[in-house]
Amino acid sequence: MRRLKLLGVGLVALTVFAFGVSASPRWGALSEALAANPTDPAIPELDHFRCYRISKSHGTAVDKEVRLTDQFGTGMAKVMKPVRFCNPTIKVHSGQVTEISNPDAHLKLYKIETPQGSFPKTVIVKNQFGEKRLKVLRPEVLGVPV
Repeated sequence: MRRLKLLGVGLVALTVFAFGVSASPRWGALSEALAANPTDPAIPELDHFRCYRISKSHGTAVDKEVRLTDQFGTGMAKVMKPVRFCNPTIKVHSGQVTEISNPDAHLKLYKIETPQGSFPKTVIVKNQFGEKRLKVLRPEVLGVPV
């Protein structure tokens, strides 16, 4: 079982960095640092994201095979159609305001197909909403910085 501290982000952002995606140079170093030590307090906080559904008429399938590596292992995935576009967002919770650190950092989420892996996994996630034990099932989306 792994203990994760989500550094003030939702699972969307975790997906991007857990898979080590570094399509954009501005995210590459942070991606590498998070992959090496996801609980390092020296790593700056990531923005919160609000994600919007993409119109089916603008969701043309990518249909590309990629190899993804994250804390659960390495495996192949077929990148399918885009399903969400995510904007960094200001979040207010219990009177505490979390500002946007990088207004140019957006995410595009793609549906992915993966072979059956050794899931489920159990992780403990600690963020501003508390500490929760989660059962992680097979991956469904790939977040790509845009």
